[in-house]
Amino acid sequence: MKDFLGDGLVSNIGGKRWSRDRRLLSKAFSPAMLQSYVPVYIRACGVLVEKWLAKCNDVITVDTDLDPLAFDVIMECTTGCESDCQLVKSTSEKNAHQRYMA
Repeated sequence: MKDFLGDGLVSNIGGKRWSRDRRLLSKAFSPAMLQSYVPVYIRACGVLVEKWLAKCNDVITVDTDLDPLAFDVIMECTTGCESDCQLVKSTSEKNAHQRYMA
């Protein structure tokens, strides 16, 4: 398993490095920090719900819609930047948006 996961938090349980890594990561996942992400989740999910309501008589491809939702949430929670990937409509817009975000 260590060959697959490397020498990290999951594969190296115990020891000085594990304790240090866990201590550093625990701050990022404290209840207060997680609570600060809730408005981001709510806003991103609101965009998704609006998209789905607009397509209420069409087939909804859940996995296709969840990728941009996840990207929007991760991008804003980690960098503070709103990516608005869910609002991009065409493939050419998505490609331009991806180039801009890179």
